[in-house]
Amino acid sequence: MIAAQGRFLQGSRRSENSLAFPFTGGGFSIFVFGSFKVMQKTKKSIAKRFKLSGTGKLRRRSPGQRHHLHQKTTKQKRNLNKDKSVSDGRQADLMRGLPHGL
Repeated sequence: MIAAQGRFLQGSRRSENSLAFPFTGGGFSIFVFGSFKVMQKTKKSIAKRFKLSGTGKLRRRSPGQRHHLHQKTTKQKRNLNKDKSVSDGRQADLMRGLPHGL
C-alpha cells in the first residue's frame, strides 16, 4: 500500500505550483492533482461508531451500559438502550470524515 502510494505520487505530471481542487458529485469527493484523481477515504472509526438516520442525521449509542448495572434502575437501563442524536456542531465535523455516507 505504501509503495503504491509512493509510486502514485512520484508518477504524477503536475507542476510544483499547481493546487488541488476538490470536486463533489455522486455522493463522494474527488481531489484532482494535475492529471490524476484521488478519492477521499472514509474514517472507519467514525463509520463504526455512528449510523445515519433516514432524515440524514447521525445517531450514536449511549455510554454507561458496561458495568455498575446493579446500581442503575430499570428505567435508566431502558433509556440507555435508545440511540441519541449527535449535536449539529459535532455532526458537521463527523460528516467530513464520511465522504461517501454510511
